[in-house]
Amino acid sequence: MASQHWLILLFLGALGACVGSFLNVVVYRWPRGMSVVRPGSRCPHCGHPIRPFDNIPIVSWLVLGGRCRDCRGPVSSRYAWIEATVGLIFFGLAFHLFDPVDSLAEHGLGDPFRWALYVCQLILVCSLLCAYLIRRDGFAVPRLLLVLAVFGACGAAALIVQAQLAATSFSL
Repeated sequence: MASQHWLILLFLGALGACVGSFLNVVVYRWPRGMSVVRPGSRCPHCGHPIRPFDNIPIVSWLVLGGRCRDCRGPVSSRYAWIEATVGLIFFGLAFHLFDPVDSLAEHGLGDPFRWALYVCQLILVCSLLCAYLIRRDGFAVPRLLLVLAVFGACGAAALIVQAQLAATSFSL
């Protein structure tokens, strides 16, 4: 059961790296009034569309040596760092929230309460990371991004309070 738990944690880390890749798109495009959906990712130098196999978070940047496959122009290491950071956040929060010893028990991977808390915390952290990066790039933070952060924080707080109330009512 422990190996299944680690596989799920590693999957969540990889999923986090993919989310980090999308957050890179959000941070670059949203403040500039561009769509975060279309067109697909392109080289910042030659404008060539990035091939699907060149768009694998972290790995593609390392394999290509931080350069575009077509024009060999440099691609900022920030992309790989954000992907790695968000992957580690997904992994670390899951590691913290889900009991690795009893992964399918009350406080493990089968606990819907902990999954809800996990999602709320991820929304909060990812929203704040985007806000920080957008601000660092010299743009105003979109209000909707701050609203997402507030909802993530409120959701996490409500779930934590609910858990505390449930724990106190059982201990009486």
